[in-house]
Amino acid sequence: MADADIYGWAVASLNGDLNQDDWRRLSALIDRVERSIPVLPEAGRDYFNRLAKLGRSAVEFRFNN
Repeated sequence: MADADIYGWAVASLNGDLNQDDWRRLSALIDRVERSIPVLPEAGRDYFNRLAKLGRSAVEFRFNN
């Protein structure tokens, strides 16, 4: 479900609907995803790296706009 959660928060960020609590939960989830990437099968690492990058972009967008 991490991918659905990160995607949902990214959309919320674009819509200006990412609040402080969402930001904290999103940041914590991205941290967990990033820590998990090295132990994932190599075939899935690129997907989760892109997912983490999407999440980080959503956080940056939220606080730069």
